[in-house]
This record gives sequence, C-alpha cells and structure tokens, in this order.
Amino acid sequence: QSEKYLNFLLKISGSSVLSEGFLRSMVKWLLLLLVFCSAADWITGSAVGWKKGKWRSQVAREGIFRKIGMFLAVITAGVFDILVHLITVNLPLLELPFDYTTLLLPIVCIWYICTELGSLVENAGSLGAPIPEFLTKAIELLKEKTEE
Repeated sequence: QSEKYLNFLLKISGSSVLSEGFLRSMVKWLLLLLVFCSAADWITGSAVGWKKGKWRSQVAREGIFRKIGMFLAVITAGVFDILVHLITVNLPLLELPFDYTTLLLPIVCIWYICTELGSLVENAGSLGAPIPEFLTKAIELLKEKTEE
C-alpha cells in the first residue's frame, strides 16, 4: 500500500530530487508531509477566501511569504543539526552523551506540520465541513507536546 503512495508521489512530483532513497527516512517523510500540508493549506485558504468573496492577491502573496519564512526556519534547523553533528564527529574534545545525527529538524517539522494541520481543519470548517472536536484537540495536543 505504501509503495503505491510512494510511486504516486514520485509521478506527480516530476522532480529528480524526490527519489525512493530520498523518501526513505523519517526526516524526509516529515519534509514531504510539510510540503504537502503547506500547499494544501494555501490552496484551501484561497478557496475559503474565494467562497467568502474576500480573495485578494495581496493576502495570497502574504501567505506565500509566510510559507517561505517557514521553510527558511526548517532549513535553519537542518543546517544547525548538520553543524552540531559535524562538530561532535570531528572535534574529539566536544562529546555529547549520545550520538547526534538530527534533533531540531524533526521537531521543527512536526511543529509546523501541526500548525498547517490546524489551519487545514479551520479551512475545512470554513468551507462547510463538520470538524470533530477530538481532531482539533489531538492536533493542539501534539503541537503543545512538541513545544515542550
């Protein structure tokens, strides 16, 4: 089943960057989920604006700029993880009590995914879909736990 989804994602991406090897680890899946959720949020947010007769290109552009800022924060977390890993591997005087490969990047991705999921739920409600309260609470709880 997951192989079908992987093949579907590879077909629709049309990008050589997205390959089977790229999508194998947890971090890569988190990044893919973040991209999907971000795009879905922008599209559904635009649909809400259109439905209410309040769609404006300025507001849509601001949404794109927020997404760019979000991805800059994700890139920063990834660079930080790489930097700490390189330091701990190459400087024997600086040791951590555990092997450091990545820490911040997955947490930042999960936090942003939760933010996007919350926005998607709001957009779905604004488009007329009934939203189960437990879904909203589950998203909020995961985001809170990520912040801790």
